[in-house]
Amino acid sequence: MGPSLYRVIGRRAGSVDDFKNYRAMQRATHTWTPERIDEWITNSKKFAKKYKLGKTTMNIKVKKGRDRSAIIKYLTAISDQ
Repeated sequence: MGPSLYRVIGRRAGSVDDFKNYRAMQRATHTWTPERIDEWITNSKKFAKKYKLGKTTMNIKVKKGRDRSAIIKYLTAISDQ
């Protein structure tokens, strides 16, 4: 199980105190935006390489744009609450 995604938009990646299992995210310096989440869920390994996060054990590939859009819409909605 991963960290809470409640209010993830606008939060610095890897900043959830009670969840430090992913070493790659501990190196992250970016803030989650809808665009970065789209990059991440399109291909997490490519994202980790691009942002020099090191190896990630998470392998996420949501291929369909409409599926990614739905995920981002949901995450945006729970971030605005």
